[in-house]
Amino acid sequence: MYKSFFERNKFKLLLLFFLVMVLFLVVLVGYCICSLVRDSKIIFDNKDEDSYVSISYVGDLILLKDQVKYSYDSVLKEYNFDYMFEKTKKYFSNSDYTIGVFEGPVSNSKMGYSTSNYGDGNKLYLGFPTEFADAVKASGIDFVSNANNHLMDKGKKGVFNTIDYLDKIGLDHTGSYKNAIDKSKVKIINVKGVKIAVLSYTVSSNYYNSDYFIYDEPNLTSVLVSKKDKNFEKVRDMVRRDFELAKKSSADLILVMPHMGTQFIHVTNEFQDLWNDIFVSYGADIILGDHSHATQPVLFEGDTLIVNCPGNFANSYVKDDGDATSIVEFYINKNTKKVDKASVVPMYTREVSKGKYQAVPIYDIYEDNSFYTSFNDKELKRINEVQEVVTSSMIGEKVDISQLQKRYFVYKNENVDFDLSSVLEESSFKKHLDKASSVSFIGDS
Repeated sequence: MYKSFFERNKFKLLLLFFLVMVLFLVVLVGYCICSLVRDSKIIFDNKDEDSYVSISYVGDLILLKDQVKYSYDSVLKEYNFDYMFEKTKKYFSNSDYTIGVFEGPVSNSKMGYSTSNYGDGNKLYLGFPTEFADAVKASGIDFVSNANNHLMDKGKKGVFNTIDYLDKIGLDHTGSYKNAIDKSKVKIINVKGVKIAVLSYTVSSNYYNSDYFIYDEPNLTSVLVSKKDKNFEKVRDMVRRDFELAKKSSADLILVMPHMGTQFIHVTNEFQDLWNDIFVSYGADIILGDHSHATQPVLFEGDTLIVNCPGNFANSYVKDDGDATSIVEFYINKNTKKVDKASVVPMYTREVSKGKYQAVPIYDIYEDNSFYTSFNDKELKRINEVQEVVTSSMIGEKVDISQLQKRYFVYKNENVDFDLSSVLEESSFKKHLDKASSVSFIGDS
């Protein structure tokens, strides 16, 4: 009797079908795994979390004119800036340590506060009420750099007033000094047993040239200059000596905080690239830059983590992507004393009421429906744009809201990575992973 092709090859066809289905399932699982890794929780490479130190970093802590004006409570007759940090406190508290840039002097009503909103035609001299420093301290920020281009906006008196007040409230700092003895000391911070030497520099200060800080007042701060500057070799030699002292100290790592870069652009300039290369060649383990008021790349140069700029923290100048900002977190292996990875938490600067601006992690907007509904369509459209601006400029990959997560990882020798810990936290699949002696992921990335 004649048999059809199917009947004659039934076994082979069934086997082929079975193999195709197995292949399909493998690809599907691989795809799911690749999707699951887009997660927001820190993973510690199968090591105990106690083996790591986590440090958060935010950019310019700054107040423009209207921010000071509208934060005054006429009933209590005092300023209040706690609202600025309301949405970020939990991030800071979840880190072992938090670092910021205190860009401006602590002032008083007699000395005067910030004079401009930037771009309004008035000369910009910054000055912060003492309550701002109180709010920074209360937010969970542990340490700030004072080396910045607004250092001298209230003259030497403002520099010393800032040092005194930060000391008074217990907010640790470096970058400005009262005398040669203070400046010559290597600043070391201790984070859960990891000792980090901090070197802080600025591209001079508004209304003053570099000569003033190199020759006239060499103990106020430490400056950086361009390669074309007559003082370049002298400054580079001063920086080299700073590194030598840091290496002779008890520090495990050297962290550099340079205030440099072109304002309102998302790429580094020649000045930044030059000094980043110098810092790396001298032995920097971590470089935390700022000043551009725009988010810029986070990357590894060998073992050195370079954060070129995390953007503003929150201020009222939201043009030129001033509302696109971030928290950068990095993780130090306590055993190797190396930074294994970093992550970026995209944030949007929101005007919560007239003149009052708040830094808001974008993930939190979409996680809480009641919070989400407080934003209008125009804000949500801009938040979507900010999400793409931050991710594309900082991690080199534009990630839209459809792929939203709390943080985006950057690993050594890689661009961007994601992990799967929180998505799998309660799943049965994770239980199998935990019990397995080895795991192999198969999929197309």
